[in-house]
Amino acid sequence: MEHAVYDFEERDAIIEATVERLLASAGIDRPPVDPERIARAARINVLDRDLPQRRGQSYRYRGMKSVDLGRADRAERRNFTLAHEIMELELPSTASDKQAKHETAMRGAAALLCPARFLRACLREASAAPFDLFRLKAVFSTASHEVVALRSLDFTEAIITVFDNGRLVNRQTSYPFGIQPVTRQERDLMRRAIRSGDVCEATWPGVFAAAYPIFDNAIKRVILRTTLDPACL
Repeated sequence: MEHAVYDFEERDAIIEATVERLLASAGIDRPPVDPERIARAARINVLDRDLPQRRGQSYRYRGMKSVDLGRADRAERRNFTLAHEIMELELPSTASDKQAKHETAMRGAAALLCPARFLRACLREASAAPFDLFRLKAVFSTASHEVVALRSLDFTEAIITVFDNGRLVNRQTSYPFGIQPVTRQERDLMRRAIRSGDVCEATWPGVFAAAYPIFDNAIKRVILRTTLDPACL
């Protein structure tokens, strides 16, 4: 039995082309990217509604494109949801099933809030200085710290780990090997950042890591960026 091969490079090229088209239509030539402005330029109606058990939804009706957004979300979550629904409407259909389409739109939302052209330029300008998540977040202010950190993996080699109140919630890498378990040193660094509330850094043989604390009410989030010495790969 033959299985379809999913072309991720083709998917990403389509996402980036769609982002560039939407930016041009909205007249956006620098960050931050306002998804409301994108929606207006794309003639997408955006409505606030009570949406039990979901953050947003998009649909076409009688030639009109619309997005419903939940009322209760904070600004960054609302921005990401709107970006996701815009991409659901604007991306050509390349995925064969509903879950793949959803995942493509999720990736597209991050690309819309942190466009490749803008993020590459920002990283290039700062290439002589250490990676600084808080500086990047200030530039791409409509995206969350997590979105900015994970999107940076498309252009730099690193491991991004997200902890909420000390619990691992996400771990992704751009290195050409599988996800490795969180190390004892990484957990120790995360705990230091929670205790101090400041950016903490650490090195151990072949590894450099920085922990960025982002505290929001009851959630003490820490985003860890780990990089490996190329000589040790």
